[in-house]
Amino acid sequence: MEYARDQLRLGGLRLTASRLAVLTWISTCDLPFTAEDVVAIHGKTFGRGSRSTIYRLLHLLRSQRLLARISVEQTDHAYLRQIEGHHTAICIGCRRSVLIGGCDLDAAITPSLAGSGFAIQRQELSVYGWCLTCRRTGVNA
Repeated sequence: MEYARDQLRLGGLRLTASRLAVLTWISTCDLPFTAEDVVAIHGKTFGRGSRSTIYRLLHLLRSQRLLARISVEQTDHAYLRQIEGHHTAICIGCRRSVLIGGCDLDAAITPSLAGSGFAIQRQELSVYGWCLTCRRTGVNA
């Protein structure tokens, strides 16, 4: 969370109590969440203009690679905490996520891009499936 605080400052934002409350909440959140989830939980602490302020904060956190934007349904997007060099496995049933650590896809992707002139700057991978609990309880049936 200290890194997130530093990124806010570098992004030109003051670390207000409201922003700190959102950062703290995100740091403990294991489920994907939407911007509207954050507005519902923290909107009142931001006062007037809370929705746009929260959306700007989430946009900044995503631009700093602290959040990953994922698809939770065909048309909806949500956010998850992101850790550099890790990817995410997400349960379709309960939406819980598991970090996939130390997964460097550059070596697998680079040969496919040979000759294209494309230079990889970053990678985001989300894998969707069923967790053991949802498989055992038949949620995926």
